[in-house]
Amino acid sequence: MTFFQATGPREGAIINELYEDGAGALQLRFYCYLGLRGKDPGGAEEQAEQAQFDSDQGYKAALLSTLKRTRELLDEGRL
Repeated sequence: MTFFQATGPREGAIINELYEDGAGALQLRFYCYLGLRGKDPGGAEEQAEQAQFDSDQGYKAALLSTLKRTRELLDEGRL
């Protein structure tokens, strides 16, 4: 599933890929190709944004929640 950031301070794409690993366990692979509009690549603003994404309150928390719910739905036979 791909989400495109078309408005707001960020631009780019967020890609969530569900797959089964070699043991048959459901996994979530996450790609994030984002930049800040009007900001220097690798600059102070972008580094601060990256730190937020990497924190326990950022995208990591959202990904863990998504993966948990997906596993629950799979266990319930709803996926």
